Amino acid sequence: MFWKRGISLYILLLATVNVLKADFFKWDVVVFAEGYGLSHEVFSVREAGTIWKQGDWICEISDFWTTITSEFLLEGKTLKCKQGETEHLVTVTCDLNNRGRQHNSFKEQFSPTNAGFHLEPEDRINSAYLRLRCYY
Repeated sequence: MFWKRGISLYILLLATVNVLKADFFKWDVVVFAEGYGLSHEVFSVREAGTIWKQGDWICEISDFWTTITSEFLLEGKTLKCKQGETEHLVTVTCDLNNRGRQHNSFKEQFSPTNAGFHLEPEDRINSAYLRLRCYY
């Protein structure tokens, strides 16, 4: 009788506990404020929220999620920049499904997974460019 109550209570407790979010990958945002290919700044992503501002543009990181199965790891984040009604966003998903990569035991250099956008697509030469990237 006690075991049935204990197990029921344990299952109920597991269902109500918030899931902890952990970053298994390194995440950062690369900002080319003067245009793509020119000088840039790199901002490490550690939490959701505003990461960069320029003029009326406000850029933030949101939508953190992680999925772990026995042999597969997926993690994603979204970079969103907004100026009034104009909004640009990009979502990057990193995956890890190679057993040798679990602790990077082979000391491989993994290329980053990334995606980005120009704040002013009509003027790509002078427009700030932001790139969200992740790597292991």
